[in-house]
Amino acid sequence: MISLIRQIIIIFAISLIFTPLSGQESSVKPTPKAVNGIIDLRNWDFNQDGSLNLSGEWRFYWKQLLKSDDINKPKHSMMAGLFNIPGYWTGHEVDGKPISGHGYATFTLTVLLKNQIDAIALRVYEVQSAYTLYINDKVMMSNGTVGQTREQMIPQSFPKIAEFTPKGNQFEIILQTSNFHHRNGGPWTTIHVGTVDDIRESCLKDIAQELFLIGSFIIMALYHFGLFILRKEDKSSLYFGISCFLISMRLISISERFLLYLLPQLNWEVLSKWEYLSTYLAAPAFFMFMRALFPKELNRMVVYFMLLVTVILTGIVLLTPLAWFSYTMPVFELIIGVVGAYSIYILILAILRKREGASIFLVGFLIFFLTFVNDALYASGFVHTGYLAGLGLFVFIFSQAFLLSLRFSRAFSKIKTLSKELEINNKALANTNQLKDEFLSNMSHEFRTPMHGILSFSKFGIDRIDKTSKEKNLLYFNNINKSGKRLMVLLDDLLSLSSLETDTEDYKMEIVDILGLVQIAASNIEAICKERKIKIEIEKPSISTEIICDKFKIDQVIRNLLSNAVKFNPENRPIYIAFKSDELSQNWKSVLNTKVSAL
Repeated sequence: MISLIRQIIIIFAISLIFTPLSGQESSVKPTPKAVNGIIDLRNWDFNQDGSLNLSGEWRFYWKQLLKSDDINKPKHSMMAGLFNIPGYWTGHEVDGKPISGHGYATFTLTVLLKNQIDAIALRVYEVQSAYTLYINDKVMMSNGTVGQTREQMIPQSFPKIAEFTPKGNQFEIILQTSNFHHRNGGPWTTIHVGTVDDIRESCLKDIAQELFLIGSFIIMALYHFGLFILRKEDKSSLYFGISCFLISMRLISISERFLLYLLPQLNWEVLSKWEYLSTYLAAPAFFMFMRALFPKELNRMVVYFMLLVTVILTGIVLLTPLAWFSYTMPVFELIIGVVGAYSIYILILAILRKREGASIFLVGFLIFFLTFVNDALYASGFVHTGYLAGLGLFVFIFSQAFLLSLRFSRAFSKIKTLSKELEINNKALANTNQLKDEFLSNMSHEFRTPMHGILSFSKFGIDRIDKTSKEKNLLYFNNINKSGKRLMVLLDDLLSLSSLETDTEDYKMEIVDILGLVQIAASNIEAICKERKIKIEIEKPSISTEIICDKFKIDQVIRNLLSNAVKFNPENRPIYIAFKSDELSQNWKSVLNTKVSAL
């Protein structure tokens, strides 16, 4: 919990660094507001108090395109009322009836100044969807062509600055505007006034910030595309790269409208399609990215639903004019709000299940989601904060970069751990090779014992073939036969190494007279004993010598013991063999017909 709080503080602090500064008054002095079509700036010093926005009550003339002379004539004093700028006129009541988003109107504002004032500047961001702005009776700026019908007007939207020097202690702003191409009409963004330097500086800050964000998104998109090319099994890099690229495409089509710098002849409706499509297509890519990171938490049906919504909305945008497809945005915003809330639930669930990076992802996503909600409200005219989703996404990308660096750090630590484990395994492998050598040495010893029996008795038979009786030669041949069989048993054991690899070995348990096994083993090495003048004496047992065991394996043990005894025993010293009983530490009956783990 403490680490999560720390992460929230870090990311929030970084987001404050990039908070938009444009359009904000530089003074804590109360900002004047327009009242009844007049804004009093006689106590406002632009040099000391900074710039301000001309928000408040403007005079509103519906279905009239007026100039200064027209407004001053009594016959043109048919004012429809007051209108709060910024805002859409859609739904505004004129003569007790709400008006539609399509139409034309004139807005006027009287600005009262000090007697002496230097040159000042106005900055207009966007008016839906064409306007002409007059200062007194002079045209200062325009966007598109204002008209009284759809055919007469040409829509356009581009941030502009007008510089002028007021004559006297007041001036009149007249804003003619028309809209027949969007669901909403009117001056929905703030109009700023201030010194020329302040307005230009504010404009440059906005441009620099947006260029920074656009460049960051494009770089992150290319970076994640590169990660996907190097590691195609990780689809999250691809989806996140697509999201970043589409958001960057959206940013160049809004606010400062950088796309119009690149393509100045671009049709306004095409620009709007670009903005809508980049927004709609980014949503499913982002949720596919979340699905790739948290597949067990995020239901795939949500992704399919977003893909279906995107296909439908994209088709509407491509096939219909802006006057129609602009109505899809509120639907999209509602869906994103619901799915976004569901995503927050998914991320909380991932945190509870201790998924790697879930807490960092949640912090970044919350900031991004809140800025997206702000953009939706701003585009609908409910708030006047400006577009912030780009900033929110940048903070989210930073959180993902932080998560990526954290994963790299953990991967490096894991590599160090694996390197140590590899070193240990290499040592174990060396020990295994040593054990293999010992095994081969033991096996050669096991083969040598019956081979000695075969060679010794065959040599006895060759040397004494004319001196010994038939019965004695038969004994030699029987011993050779037994040694050969013993050798075959060893070969069978060697070929059964596959059973050792599975850590199991079959034991054929039966009742065996161990005295007989000892006597046979002693007779098999009789020739060697005579060569070394060693006598094997077997004490007559006073107990039963019948045991339950695997006959061939216990015979191998006995032969190895006798062979080692003869090998390391001094010459002319006898070897004594005696029998003694002992109690087993466990019930020996449980060993019958079982598989014993191989050692």
